[in-house]
Amino acid sequence: MGLTQEKMAAMIGIKRSLLGAYEEARADPRLNNLQNMAEVFGVSVDSLMNEDLTSNSEDALPTKSHQTERKFDAPRPRPEPLPRYTTPMQPTYTPPPTPPQPVRQAPSPMPQSRYNAHNQEYAEAKKIRVLSVTVDNNNQENIEYVTQNNVPAYLKGFASPEFLEKLPKFSLPTLPQGQVYRAFEAGNETMLSIPKGTVVIGSYVRNWYNLISGKIYILVTARHGIICKWITNQIQENGTFLLSSDNPEFEDYGVLADDVLEIWEAKMFISMQLPEIDMSLQKLTSIVLDLQQEMMKMRKQQQQPPRY
Repeated sequence: MGLTQEKMAAMIGIKRSLLGAYEEARADPRLNNLQNMAEVFGVSVDSLMNEDLTSNSEDALPTKSHQTERKFDAPRPRPEPLPRYTTPMQPTYTPPPTPPQPVRQAPSPMPQSRYNAHNQEYAEAKKIRVLSVTVDNNNQENIEYVTQNNVPAYLKGFASPEFLEKLPKFSLPTLPQGQVYRAFEAGNETMLSIPKGTVVIGSYVRNWYNLISGKIYILVTARHGIICKWITNQIQENGTFLLSSDNPEFEDYGVLADDVLEIWEAKMFISMQLPEIDMSLQKLTSIVLDLQQEMMKMRKQQQQPPRY
């Protein structure tokens, strides 16, 4: 189309920096921006999200300024009427059609990963997820806060802009730019390092295959609710994530990737409970022994006669 980034951003109604973030896959477009893009290019939102438009030439992409008018053929002349009396036609024999022969097709290869992935193309970030976010008066993205009371509603309305508008919001200037963040309230004692009531802030994960085993992630699941645990990524082997706690009272368990709605990587947390010093029995014993040795040295020094 021969447009610069600035002109293209103006046609969509966004800033040039935000358009650059879309092109570099540092941010996902909101629904209203997707609709504006679809209107500019003359395609539907569904085609924009699900079809590979890069395979077509630039000239083949329809736009408002390049739409062609439909041409209609000239009307055909009216056929001559048949004579009133005609000679009856002799019936002709038409052989029955030959049934088509079945075509044997080679069996499809088994997928590399044995699961239905809540769509594997979404898990691999090959398709765009419509991630709803809200912005402040300066067009900066907010951090929506999901409390424990809002968890059931979030599982149903996590993709709804109207629902996200009702959630509490805040911003933190220390977080790196170019990512989408969301905050969740910890609701159980499975993680001793993250006390109940702690606010955990995570960044949105697009490609689930890139999850790093041994790190803490927040999983939004349809069956188990919202979970914050250490993850072992087994999606390539059997389509699951193994979840672990630092509380020995809770055993590890697996979650199917098909059951996962969103994944957020834990970046920081806010807690009203300061960490306590773990004074173990072994450490106390070591301190007592050190004190005893110091006392013995002092006694020996006192028992020695003074030197003149």
